[in-house]
Formats: sequence, structure tokens, C-alpha cells
Amino acid sequence: MKARPVRTILFRLPGHESAINAHRLARTATQAGLSVHLSPYWPDGETAWPDETALLEVDISSAPRLSAFAFEQLHGFQLDLVELSAHLFATEQLTPDLMLPETVWRQRLRGVATTAITLIHESDADIVFVPHGAEVVSRILAEVASRLNKRVLFWESGFFPEHLYLDPQAPHFFRGAAQTDFYPFRDAPSDHARAFRDTWRSERRSKYVQDASGEAELAEWLASDSRPILFLPGQVATDANAVVGLGGFDTLGDLYRAALAAIPDNWRILYKPHPLGGQSPIIDARMDSGRFLSLNVDIHDALRASDVVLTHSSNVGLEALLLGKPVLCLGRPIYATKGLTIDLDHPRDVTKALEAGAPPCPQDETILGLLDNVLSHALIADGDIETLRQRIAQAKPGSPQTSRLPWYSTTVNALAEAAKSIEVGLRTRGRLDQALAALSPDHLATLASHVDFEALEAHRFGGPSTPRNHYAPRPTPDLDPLLGLSAIYSDLRLENLLDPVAALRALAKQHAEKVLVLQVPPPGDGTHDTIQNFDLPTLGALAKLAGCADLKIAGQENGRLCEPEQGTQLALILGSLPVGAEDRLSRASAIRYREWRIPAEALETVSGKRTRNGIEISTASIHELYGPFIPLPPGDWVLHWRIRPYRMSSFLAFIRDTLSIRPHRRYSDLNIEWVEHAQDADHATAQPAFGKQPIAFRARTNAIYEIRTSWPGNRSRHSWPIACFEYFYLTQIHSTDANLHDHASRPIRQSHASR
Repeated sequence: MKARPVRTILFRLPGHESAINAHRLARTATQAGLSVHLSPYWPDGETAWPDETALLEVDISSAPRLSAFAFEQLHGFQLDLVELSAHLFATEQLTPDLMLPETVWRQRLRGVATTAITLIHESDADIVFVPHGAEVVSRILAEVASRLNKRVLFWESGFFPEHLYLDPQAPHFFRGAAQTDFYPFRDAPSDHARAFRDTWRSERRSKYVQDASGEAELAEWLASDSRPILFLPGQVATDANAVVGLGGFDTLGDLYRAALAAIPDNWRILYKPHPLGGQSPIIDARMDSGRFLSLNVDIHDALRASDVVLTHSSNVGLEALLLGKPVLCLGRPIYATKGLTIDLDHPRDVTKALEAGAPPCPQDETILGLLDNVLSHALIADGDIETLRQRIAQAKPGSPQTSRLPWYSTTVNALAEAAKSIEVGLRTRGRLDQALAALSPDHLATLASHVDFEALEAHRFGGPSTPRNHYAPRPTPDLDPLLGLSAIYSDLRLENLLDPVAALRALAKQHAEKVLVLQVPPPGDGTHDTIQNFDLPTLGALAKLAGCADLKIAGQENGRLCEPEQGTQLALILGSLPVGAEDRLSRASAIRYREWRIPAEALETVSGKRTRNGIEISTASIHELYGPFIPLPPGDWVLHWRIRPYRMSSFLAFIRDTLSIRPHRRYSDLNIEWVEHAQDADHATAQPAFGKQPIAFRARTNAIYEIRTSWPGNRSRHSWPIACFEYFYLTQIHSTDANLHDHASRPIRQSHASR
């Protein structure tokens, strides 16, 4: 029986260069007898490989959303998305999406992982080629492939034309992790290395096609001054090899500016922008044109004109060594720390390195030893099937992926620590404001200098941005008559908790031997604004994981119980029920709701200050507070509210109005409006805010409701607070009650203004 060919899946980044390089690697793999399935991250219009499937339909926004809980239930492990996002922390503006554990972005990254797992399974791949190795999708691909016990190899464009980088352990910019870092130099350089170097020089080769248009300008600048020249090659500031090894500097631009300041005045500086363009890391550098020249020029002309090369980690450093030039290294590229370069710990060390003139050139034999290592252990030439087979054999199935954070800057590590501390706080406290309050002063200071706290506030639970009206608890059906007992009704929001299992387990332990009733929304379509998106089987698994053996799920729709699949809200009933309770639940139709209290934090305010107790009200706006625009189960309801006057403010207002001979505006001017918004029209009912009479109304299906404060149009416009709105609550009553107002007038905690 013929053995099946070894199968590989080769992932690539979107874009023309990545597509060309992926096809080169795929051709070499095919020549080696491998079956190659190519997978771009998403469709990009490039020529497709014969066997090709995009990882995602459009881009990351098309990936499914999974919470950490859902992902672990599905795959049995979790992703450390803080660690896997280190490159984003180093290159992007810090946003809630990056910092918080359950934002839509983070959940879609888990969706990328899930899609990749499916694709790897379907391709039946033995080997997974991962591109780049630093950006977040490639980090995820490496992680899941290792978890699936596959051989993982990292690939990207090579340092030289017609070569690709290929390593079974790590990308080259994570120095000390890549396999090539562990090979010593040969005792004597190979003929191949010597021939490669000679051809490189004679044919003026380079990794990128060179622009020779600046040759005349360079010659004129060189002739104008006899001072020695330092060549500084540009780098793409967001490339992986540019953002690792920055130490105490946040960006490549910060590092370069510090280095420029340390170059002695008796040196001139030639700067060449990166061939791929992008914003220069020293775009804001201001230097005398006689001393500093930025020019697109052939790399060989630039190197031959220079006395020394200064770089962080540019490939130009390697090309400079091939031409025998001394190289000062601020970073730790693949050619550093091997006895060829002058490795600097800090940009200020540039001064000392140059004060005695140009450093000595590296020894020729050492240069060739480095070249031998790079060609033999880091790169693979197009069509070199034997080297490809060797690298594959060196890749160990399921080799664990290690943290890459140690290679990044101090700031990136501090931000990662702060993000992880926020997650810990959210797991124990449930709300972002409380998690932030529990952070250490150092973590708070780190966040304050990089993140917009106002933007964070919208993500109340550490997940998707939460509309303020969702701060309101949900209406809770009174199931006691059907259950035949007094249940414990909890406002625990399982759908907005990072660890719903631990929370439910703790609640069940607190109320052991009791029947618990909780509310959860039905499963959404992927556009939900909650952390969790529970379907019915997941709710059953959640209850079992929490140690709750007995679970009954009842749906609710328009004030009636229904099957869970038809419910717009779900009631979870946990615990052992009396005989007949389940039958009564299945036969019940209309239900009555428990008292529904909604805090002021669920309301919007125009200019009122939010306090621990509520929202301060002044006369600065006609409608100082409003909301929460919520639907109600149909039926008859009574609205109550709690407003506390600021009596000192009232006294000061009285003195001011008296002295200015203006009538004193009393609290009685403040009204409470209850507004029904329906398709056909809006209807508002108003009552004095400090009157004794609540508002009775009948809720309708397909309507939403709003409470708001209202002042008369001729109000005074002082802005200091005169009262604090704390909460309102709704009580459902039977429409057959003889006296609606009598039923509604039970004692409530209200304050009344004295007249």
C-alpha cells in the first residue's frame, strides 16, 4: 500500500510580497514530495496556489466571537492573548480592545484560533508553516499548531534574494530562541560562503532593489566636507525586528533620536530611508544640512562612502559586514554578539565608540563564518529540498511556544502586566471600575500614560462596550407560586462575567439547599454586547461545572412563560424542586414580575455629576437626566422614584434669589416624566418629583420606556446641584385591582420639599 504523502499547511500574510514568497516555499516543498495546502489569512486578490483556502472570509472582523470560557469549553485550553499580542502593544495605539480581556477584538482573535484549528484538522496537516512569528495571528497559529501536536516551522523573507528564512524554533529576531543561535562557527569558512560573498560584492547585490537616483547628490555632499561619515539606515518602525530589543525606549524613533544626539559633532551622518517606505522614525529630526543628509541612494554607494554603520537591527548591518565595514549595533539582530559588531547597551555609548575615530573593520574570516552559519542554519535557498527536509526533521511535534515578552521594551512589559492585573481584578470583582480601583499605583500610572480612561469606562464588564441602559437589572418573574416555595432571586449576570463557573459555584454554595433563580439573555447571532453568548447546551454544561446538578430553563416572552427556544429572556432555576413544580411551570401562561429597581447609573445625564449614590440634578438643563429606554413586560405597572434634596444647596439658592430680588424656585418645579416611545407616537405622563403620588401606567408590547426629570422653560440657570436622583423602581399590579392608586401608595423612601 502506497504511503500517504506528508501534508503541510502553509499560512501566509495578505499582500503581494508574502504571496510571492509563499509560492516559492510551496514549490520547494512540492519538489521535496510534500503535499502543500496554502492558506492566506484572508482573500487578497493574489494568484492562488492550486490547493488554497483562506483562513478567514474577509478579515479578522469576519472571525466568530468566543469568550475565554467558550473557547476553553470547546478546545480544552486557553490563549494568553496579552502575551500573544505583545507586538500590538509595541506598535499600536493602546485601546480598550487591546487592554481588556473580553472585547469584541479579543473574542474574534479566539475565533481566528478556532477557525485555524478547524482548518488544520480538515487539511490533515503534519507540518504547519507559520509566517512572520511576531504579529498576533502568527502567534496564535503557532500556539494552536503546537497544541495540536504538529511540527511548526517559522518562515519569512530571507536576508538575501532567492532565499527564505526557515527555523523550527523561532523567528530570527527573538535572539536566543531561534535554532540558528545555537550553532558555532566552522573552524574554516566554506568555499560556498567565500563565493557567495565575492558575488555579492561584484554584482552589487542587496535584499531590495536599489534606487541610484541620488548618486550625483551624494557625490556633491561627500566633496563638500572631509569629516568622517556615519551611515544610519532606515527601518520600518513597526517591523518585528525594529520593536524588539528597545529596552527602555518605547519606539525606534525614540532610540534613533537618542543615538543621533550622541554622535560627536566631528562626524557627518548619511541617512537612507527604508526601500519599502513608511514614515521615517526620525522624520522630526532637525539637523544642519551640511552635517546630515537623508537620501535615497544605492546601498553599495552609501556603504562605500561611509566610515562606520550605526543600526538598531537593519539587514543593512549584515550587508555592511559583507563589505567589511565596522558596524555599531543598538539592538540584537542575527549578526550581533558574534564578535563582528560593536554592541552598544545604550545610544549614549555611541559617543565613546566614535570619539577615537572610525572603529576597526571586522576580520574577514569571522565575516565568512557568520555567512556560513546564516546560509546553512537560518536560510533556505529556493529549490533546496535537502535543507528543507532537514529543518522539518529538526522541528519537534507539539514543541511548546514560549513567552516572547522578554524581548520587548520595558513599557510593553509594564502594559502587559497592567492588562493581566485588570483581568485578575475583573475575575474577582466583575466590574472594570472596581478592577481599576484595585490596581497598584505603578499599574495605574502605566495605564494613565498610554490609555484613555474615558474610553475604558464604556467597557463596564471588561468586554464589549456596554450601553448604559444595560446597567439596569432585568425584570425578574415571580415564580414562587409555581415552584411552591420561596426561591432566592439573584441579579448575578452570568453573561457578563469572565468566569461564570466560579461565580455560579460561589452563589450556589452561599445558598446551599435553596432554589436559585437567575436571568440570562437567549443566545445571540454574534452581535451581542455581552461577554458570554450562552446556548442551551452551554448553560447545562455551566451548571454541571458549577456543581448544580438540577437545572430547569424556562423561556419568557411578553409576560408569559414559553419554551426556552422561543424566549426573549431565559430563567435558570437551579435546585431540587417539589413534586408538581415542573408540571406547573410547563402549564403556566401569564406570570407576574417582582419589584424591579433600576439605579441612576443606568440613566444618561446632560451635565449632572455622577456620585456614589446617584446623579446630581441642577436647573442647567430642561431634561437633566433621562433613560434607560427599556422594554417592559406588558401589563399594569406603578412607577416610584427616590430623589434626595440637597438642603444646603436649597438654602444657598434661597439667599441668592432673595438678594437678587428674584422669586425662589422651589423643588416643586421639578417634575418626573414617564415617557412611552412607540412606533405610532410618544406619550408622556408627568408628576411633581417630590409629590406623594406615583405614576400608574399600562405597558405595551413593542414600546420602550424612559424616565426623565423636567424643569419649566423659565427656570433659573444656575448649575450647582439642588437634588440627587438615586433610583426608580417598578411594581407590577393586576389590572383587576379595585383601586390602582391605593395599591401603589404603600410606604416608599421619598423626601418632600418643604414649601
